[in-house]
Amino acid sequence: MKFSVGYQLRQDNLFISTVKEYIGKIGEVYFSFEDLPNGRNIISSIGINRYTAREKQEFELAELSKTGISFNLLLNGNCYGKEALSRAFFCKVGDTIDYLQEKYGLKSVTTTSPLIAKFLKQNFTDIEVRASVNIGIENVVGMDYIAEYFDSFYLKREYNRNLKELKAAK
Repeated sequence: MKFSVGYQLRQDNLFISTVKEYIGKIGEVYFSFEDLPNGRNIISSIGINRYTAREKQEFELAELSKTGISFNLLLNGNCYGKEALSRAFFCKVGDTIDYLQEKYGLKSVTTTSPLIAKFLKQNFTDIEVRASVNIGIENVVGMDYIAEYFDSFYLKREYNRNLKELKAAK
């Protein structure tokens, strides 16, 4: 079994050095990127500007990609605002995924949005599309409702350590 760990932008290099130290046990890093709504704000907690944050994140992603680790992009926002159905929004999502695939070998995307999932399935057949824990899926019936747009599913957060529910879903 290998773990999936969440990217943490830090002023020091602790995250990247820790991942490299445990590279045999970590199979994937999930992360948000730029200003795409994702449920995370990677820069406000350490007080650096967005340009410096992007430069540091890109450096760290490049270093990690040399190890062969997989990457999972979070498009995990619960609201995408007035642009949510616009061509510009989907162009931005598509351009970001193209960029991350080409530069770092992006393998998967986790999203709360069935609309984004549908867009990904139609335009990025080589990307695994995962239903986010934030959707709140409890069982196979919930998976069936959205199975057309997702390749895999995270069960709701409350089931993270509930072996009975995890076995039932499996």
